[in-house]
Amino acid sequence: MAEISGQNAKMNEVFRKVALSVQNRFKGFDSAIDRMDEEVVDNHFKPVFIVGPPRSGTTLLFQLLLSQYKLSYISNVMAAFPKYMVTLCGLSPHIASNYTGGVKKSYYGYISGLLSPNEAGRIVDEWFGVGGVEIDSRSVRRTIASISSLTQSPMLIKSLFLSMKINKINEVLPSARFIYLKRDPVFTAQSILLAREKIEGSASRWWSVKPPGYESILDKDPCYQVAWQVATIERSIYEKLSMLDEGRQMHITYEDLCNGHDAVLKEVEARFSLRFCDSCQKQSRDILLGDRKRLDDVRWAKIKDALDEVTDGH
Repeated sequence: MAEISGQNAKMNEVFRKVALSVQNRFKGFDSAIDRMDEEVVDNHFKPVFIVGPPRSGTTLLFQLLLSQYKLSYISNVMAAFPKYMVTLCGLSPHIASNYTGGVKKSYYGYISGLLSPNEAGRIVDEWFGVGGVEIDSRSVRRTIASISSLTQSPMLIKSLFLSMKINKINEVLPSARFIYLKRDPVFTAQSILLAREKIEGSASRWWSVKPPGYESILDKDPCYQVAWQVATIERSIYEKLSMLDEGRQMHITYEDLCNGHDAVLKEVEARFSLRFCDSCQKQSRDILLGDRKRLDDVRWAKIKDALDEVTDGH
């Protein structure tokens, strides 16, 4: 079983790299957006963004929401061809809505299947200026408005790097709503450390979101680095969301999501007036809580001590 799991992980990594290579060849905005009224995203289909640190359960929440509600999204096939994603959606709106794949096991955010939801990291990062890219606000608004109009549903977007760009998202989309998913930071940090080892080949190599100032701690122990990473991302999200109206945001925990996802989703539904999707595949089984210690005692203690230090014990 472990051998099969390892083979699947390698295949997912290969597919992910191939998809990114194709995506790079077809990047840019679809000319089909030129006919769209961008105000749609302010008045009718206000997009929803999932934010949170890496390894906090955001991919699980992403799939659960798409499996139950009328929401549009960027599918794997759309993410492979950004320059034609709106055209593809126009030919078949089903590739961006009414997700019937249910909740699948993901490979660090990647979900297999042509119609499965894609984080579309490079695409949406460029939309909102991650990495210093100049933002084309009009094209971003028109792209999201086009997909929402074609599917008759608000768009759900999840990219962990956007957790540090809430202000930019708010500038481009003043009506955007946010779901902040928070997990017990010691388990989040542990999972990031293990991801470093599995994906980067070493716990000393940085993985995923790089908050401002991360260069100053690269000489620290990896356990300190991941604790700092989680705490800094969470602090940034909380501070930025605190400046927005309460009606535009919702804070939930990974633990509550696993222990009673139906109740949590009902709260999201009520807060954001989401519509139930009759044709989607609702998650009926329980979700296994992934919070368990997987590190040795020394590294576990280092992470806990580091979290106390970087959060001042709070």
